[in-house]
Amino acid sequence: MSGSFPQELIELILLKLPIPSLAKFTSVCKSWNSLVTSHDFIDSHLSVALSIPPNSNPTLFAYSTVSHPFEHYSLHFDPNSFADHQSIPFPFPSPPEEKLGYHLVGTIHGLICLANYTDEVYIWNPMVRRYIQLPPPKLDSKTWNFLPNMTEFAFDPVKNDYKVVRISYGFVGIEIELRAEICSLKELSWREIEQAKAVVKPYTVLRFDPSQCFVHEAVHWIESDLGTNSILLFNISSESFSTLELPEQLFSERAWDLRVLEFNGLLAVAHYRHERESGVLFNCCDIWVMREYGVRHSWTKIYEVSGLAQLKVVSRMNGYGDIMMLKVAGESDDASEIVFYDPVNNSIQGTAIRGAFSQVDAGAYTQSLLLIDKESVRNDYKVLRMVYTRTLGHSEVPPKVEVYSLRERLWREISADGLETCVYRYDLSQCYLNGAVHWVAYENGRTCIMLFDVFHERFCKMELPNDLINEWALSISEIKGCVGVIHYKCVAVEGKAAKCPEIWVMKEYGVHHSWAKIYSFHGKVDIELVLGMSGNCNILFAKNENVRAACFGFSAIVAILILRCADAGICK
Repeated sequence: MSGSFPQELIELILLKLPIPSLAKFTSVCKSWNSLVTSHDFIDSHLSVALSIPPNSNPTLFAYSTVSHPFEHYSLHFDPNSFADHQSIPFPFPSPPEEKLGYHLVGTIHGLICLANYTDEVYIWNPMVRRYIQLPPPKLDSKTWNFLPNMTEFAFDPVKNDYKVVRISYGFVGIEIELRAEICSLKELSWREIEQAKAVVKPYTVLRFDPSQCFVHEAVHWIESDLGTNSILLFNISSESFSTLELPEQLFSERAWDLRVLEFNGLLAVAHYRHERESGVLFNCCDIWVMREYGVRHSWTKIYEVSGLAQLKVVSRMNGYGDIMMLKVAGESDDASEIVFYDPVNNSIQGTAIRGAFSQVDAGAYTQSLLLIDKESVRNDYKVLRMVYTRTLGHSEVPPKVEVYSLRERLWREISADGLETCVYRYDLSQCYLNGAVHWVAYENGRTCIMLFDVFHERFCKMELPNDLINEWALSISEIKGCVGVIHYKCVAVEGKAAKCPEIWVMKEYGVHHSWAKIYSFHGKVDIELVLGMSGNCNILFAKNENVRAACFGFSAIVAILILRCADAGICK
């Protein structure tokens, strides 16, 4: 096909196609794969994406709650409707409940930087489903810093490279010292920045939360030295530190009440303050921008957000110039709702997303092909083996767990923490999805899903829909790219007992309320075991009394049938 058209024309056509289509085209033929994954095509595609006005780009939305610790990422294309969005499958299952999950460091050119408090840092492009894990930092939390480190993601236009900067406090003898290190995507190794010790004063305190931003080729933080506030900046190209003065009105304010952010390409500072009117305490926020970068007298207060008693947080801007906030409707943080404030029209738009948020963030997102020419780091094949010492279903002792790595070519015993549950289906009832293997499990009289994070080699649990937590005749399978559970419900058909499975899917991975029953068999066909679903919505199942014996390898004749899901009378 490519021989019928000039190569230049093919490239121009492909540059106008959406990224999911381009990702699929890498499998069409070798020539298209070479074109789409070439550096020139990736750079040309990024140039086209960057030429689009910011308010035409989707908004990346990220949040997690205490009750649902799985990170949720989605792209919103319509600023007036949060229902119109594209969910982004999160490739890294959350760590156990006693550990903190990932937080969004930043996003540049379609790359998302994620970090957690166990020194893991990932660069991830969800559009092409590729990620790279950075090597362990030299200043790790076990041997150096005693406070959570601060991480920032930036782009170096001089070297055309993406870099991650980490700042942390630690002890040198009895003295407290601030140190910094940097890792680039091209080098994939950490280097300590010696200048940090000379520029940053010993008693300087930096905000240890997401209060940092990348603008004008530099990373910015709020710093406070003996009660005087300023901005610490790190130039990503020269890899050097310096400082900027804040407006005089903010010199002596509490550093915790200040936050740096980007406002339409300008360096900005949000200042939280309180006002009391008629006995009611109102939370207010002022937005200051530096109209001429580096010039102190160019600081200008452009907005005063006041009169909102429920205002809790000001975060980053979305692509439309709106400011994301956290609004509390009652006395409890459990009633918090994510809203967007339009400072031009002085209006607030709700999102109907509520909960006790442990993380919430948003920002303009540029879709790109970066990393499509890379294989995800830690690309490996593994075998998981669990050995129980007593009868299955009655053991109170967690099993012995071993993992075999094809890359390492050896077996390793790993921790069985989280395996108090009993896996009671050893046939086809498991599926691999989103970087984890899933099983149906049973714990304390309730049925749930146990999953094994293949990358981090740890176990955790996922809740089933409320209708299934007391059922035991369940199996699990991948259904249309989602976690699916089949409930084998017994009903009477013409005076005989028959199995009429119901198929449930978790439409948004990790979100409990997204469970939905999508198919229910009426009983015209006695189904022994649902094996899965094809891409064109055909259900594959086995119809035979001895199907379980066949699954275990015993000789039996199994009738495999295919049902079209749309066939009337079979499923709904």
